[in-house]
Amino acid sequence: MQKLKPCPLCGTESEAIQPGSGGGWNVGCGVETSTADGSDSCGLVLFGGDRAEVVERWNTRVEVET
Repeated sequence: MQKLKPCPLCGTESEAIQPGSGGGWNVGCGVETSTADGSDSCGLVLFGGDRAEVVERWNTRVEVET
């Protein structure tokens, strides 16, 4: 299985892939920071149909020209 890349939003380690409550799978940012709403992450969560799809989508990065 492919390893998860760090969070594409804040760059910290990603949480493990987990089954979603409504079916499918999800992966989210694992950063522990205090936010305005009291949550402990940057808030990025990705939902998908199956485990392989979620990993592929999470690990996809867009090349930005500078």
